[in-house]
Amino acid sequence: ENIGAAASKEYSLLQTLNKMMGEWAGMEFKCMPYKESGTYILGGSEEVQALLDDQIVKAQGMCASPFVKPFEQDAKNWSQVLNVLQDMLDNWLKVQS
Repeated sequence: ENIGAAASKEYSLLQTLNKMMGEWAGMEFKCMPYKESGTYILGGSEEVQALLDDQIVKAQGMCASPFVKPFEQDAKNWSQVLNVLQDMLDNWLKVQS
């Protein structure tokens, strides 16, 4: 019974990780013209930011779970990707404000 429950939780976490990665398919940053300057700025980042915020919290919880062991490195790598993306987005928006 315990083995089955643990396997079920591991499978659920793995499915969540795969779903999180899949949610980024087709996600795009939009570059919009800035006034009449001939330059572009990042716009419409709210959807990206909402997904990023949600997934960072999920990834942190996943990495803290005792059931992540079989794919722990994948979960840690994904968490790192999300954090790098958050840093990049923060810096980009800071520079253009």
